[in-house]
Amino acid sequence: MNPIPAANGTGAVRGVAALDVREDALRLVWQVRLEFGRAFRDAFTFAVPADFLVEQVTGENLRGWTVKKVGGEAAAEQTLDVTLLGR
Repeated sequence: MNPIPAANGTGAVRGVAALDVREDALRLVWQVRLEFGRAFRDAFTFAVPADFLVEQVTGENLRGWTVKKVGGEAAAEQTLDVTLLGR
């Protein structure tokens, strides 16, 4: 898979997704790898549709993660904020 350039032009994003379609729900597992060359990043924010439930975020250097509604409870979007351990 070819990397997608990061929005600020300083890196690339690689991802693989698997969608499980069930009678009562859809389940998406998304594995993402963020590459920033020599630059160091310790936090990321992802936009997520409001009706998605984020159940788990894992990684080797994960400090923590939170999901927040954007614009209150009736919002059409939420953010997934991910923080990483320092070097």
